Amino acid sequence: MGVYIVELKFKSFIHKTSHKDDETTELPNSNTILGMLGNSLNKIKPDEETYEFINSIRLSSLFPKIKNEYLIPKPFKLPEKIEAEKFKKIKKAPYIFLSNLENWLKNAKIPDEFKSIKTILPGVAIDRIENSTALYLVSALSIKDAFYFLIELPEEQKHNLEIALRISEDEGLGGYRKTRGFGAFDFEIKETKNTLFEKYLYSDKYNYILNLGMYIPTKEEIYKITDKSYYKIKEYRSFDTRSGDLKPTVKYFEEGSLFDFEIKGKNVKTTINNSIISGTPIYLKVNWSDINV
Repeated sequence: MGVYIVELKFKSFIHKTSHKDDETTELPNSNTILGMLGNSLNKIKPDEETYEFINSIRLSSLFPKIKNEYLIPKPFKLPEKIEAEKFKKIKKAPYIFLSNLENWLKNAKIPDEFKSIKTILPGVAIDRIENSTALYLVSALSIKDAFYFLIELPEEQKHNLEIALRISEDEGLGGYRKTRGFGAFDFEIKETKNTLFEKYLYSDKYNYILNLGMYIPTKEEIYKITDKSYYKIKEYRSFDTRSGDLKPTVKYFEEGSLFDFEIKGKNVKTTINNSIISGTPIYLKVNWSDINV
């Protein structure tokens, strides 16, 4: 097994809807990325090979990269001993730099909001029966920064990853790909070897697991969750690309959740075209505790 960094540079808008409204409030999560890779690979590979690929990988969600710095979700547990001014800034920040895991608050190097511009675009729906039109609005993010996600997979599946990304880079990631051309990107695959990621992926000195994707726990893992864990639970729904049907709602633990045990998670197979909802994320092993600053 190997873990790789997949960097994306978007060439157009990104759309990510919550299905409650049409507000783009977050970046694509690990399950959206899994759907992109699986659907693209399935265009040239049979179902059996595609499912083998899907079930053999673990993913993070999509996160920003500012210049040469990778950002990760801010852990939900914050140090108790912290100056008021720093606390306000840290509380608002959705991300911290990966390097902050080593010396995060002593330098107070907290990233500002990554450069995203929310745009409202008009569209026209045409009723071909009544011969009438209706105006609607679509929200989208215009982003200049680069992004990345982590993927763990067997070495023999790396070729399939490259195939899936080659197909996906033109078809795009997220919503309105076919009708508006959203989500198109350029990509580069990098190794985690000799990076800070390598340290936190394989560390043997840690007190917390920092979740980086959609985590759906197994029954056994649910009983391991105690008041020593820090987390948020969220609901998620998505569409099946092939049929257009809405998949069932699942609950998952958000990125940034901290657990005092190694998480595994599970994938949920639905009755809609046997589609998969991914709940087995990549995580980092961190030594996260209160720091007197």
